[in-house]
Amino acid sequence: MTNRIQIENQTYYRILIGLLIIILIYNLFVFVQSMNLIGVLPILFQSLLLFLLLTKNKYSQIVIKYWIGFICIVLQVIKLGSTLLIAIIDNMQNEENPFEPLFSEYSIKSMALLIFGIVILILNSNFATIKKRASR
Repeated sequence: MTNRIQIENQTYYRILIGLLIIILIYNLFVFVQSMNLIGVLPILFQSLLLFLLLTKNKYSQIVIKYWIGFICIVLQVIKLGSTLLIAIIDNMQNEENPFEPLFSEYSIKSMALLIFGIVILILNSNFATIKKRASR
């Protein structure tokens, strides 16, 4: 018997696949433009995640949790925390406008990704159930 997921929330599933395809195309474009080998890592990971979702593999829901948890939550909290720490240090040194970086485009993107990650993580908790299928 093989375990597969049964999609409970088709809208979330389609949006997630569409989002992964858009991010994958963007990362492929950036990789082709920069030819930076580090750019292959997100492409490989997103391709793997897309494959797991399209084949409805039982591990796809767990991989999504870790992907969202790491990329959209942990890394964004680190970015925002470091920006805040730099602003506090600049404030202690009496710099002019020390908290301006907190309202920059960079920080706003990080805040948006953090909120996006939390929403996706909440929706991910009940988008699919694992069902057992007989092997052929």
